[in-house]
Amino acid sequence: MRQKIQFTTLLLLLLASFRTLAQESFSEGSIVYNVTMQATPGNVAKQIGTYTITIKNKMVRKEFVLDNGFSNTLIFNIAAGTAVSLKNIPDRKYAIQLNMADLKEQYKQYEGFKLNESAQTSASAGYNCNQATATYRNGKSVNVCLSKWSLTDPMIFEYFPSIKYLPLSFEFINEEGKVIVFDAKEVLRTPVESSLFRIPTDYKIITNEEYKKMSQ
Repeated sequence: MRQKIQFTTLLLLLLASFRTLAQESFSEGSIVYNVTMQATPGNVAKQIGTYTITIKNKMVRKEFVLDNGFSNTLIFNIAAGTAVSLKNIPDRKYAIQLNMADLKEQYKQYEGFKLNESAQTSASAGYNCNQATATYRNGKSVNVCLSKWSLTDPMIFEYFPSIKYLPLSFEFINEEGKVIVFDAKEVLRTPVESSLFRIPTDYKIITNEEYKKMSQ
């Protein structure tokens, strides 16, 4: 038993040393995740889409594309405190202005989560990551696997406010209680064009209130 404890302690120390020596900020590049609905009794896991996060310093672009045709793109300029949602409706394209304060309030439920990191590792997109469990204040827990790359801002992953390292895989529990799994299939640490974070010229800029009235 004593040897097992010593071995586990050694692994954790090695993990800490690895993070200290190899820590590097992920400040520019993109991560593409496969999105899968976790298997339930009588059903196999089902691929439902992709989720792409593109980062350039304090600018973030998030693209969520489902196999059923649904898509949503969010563009954040964290330094300027702005956010827009790009909606492509047949014959109409809108850039909906979002309120950053409202978004932060919406994701406040995820604040204060506890991260329990283990010495176990796995791999995603060809990179090693360290397995951990995130437990929220409501008692629900999800799995997450952390890379060695530190993040530039907690708004990048709203489901894990203040998380320090880029997750290569993570889970999310939706309103129906189903577990959605995000697993990185590609990580590109390459320069990103600034144009990706601009509103396309063929999109009409409207407020969120205007969009809600149109949707009624």
